[in-house]
Amino acid sequence: MFLHLTVFVWLNYLYNFAELLWQGLTEKFKEKDTAYSGYATFGYEAFMLTVLPFLIA
Repeated sequence: MFLHLTVFVWLNYLYNFAELLWQGLTEKFKEKDTAYSGYATFGYEAFMLTVLPFLIA
């Protein structure tokens, strides 16, 4: 029973992390997609500066 609850708690943390990561990246994408076309162009440095803070935090 204890192991089951521990796994459930960790899966919940993982789900929350993935959700926050997805929301944050979506907001950054929207900033670059000024025409609201569903496409955005990132240079390498801009991409890394956008993605890495979400992965490190």
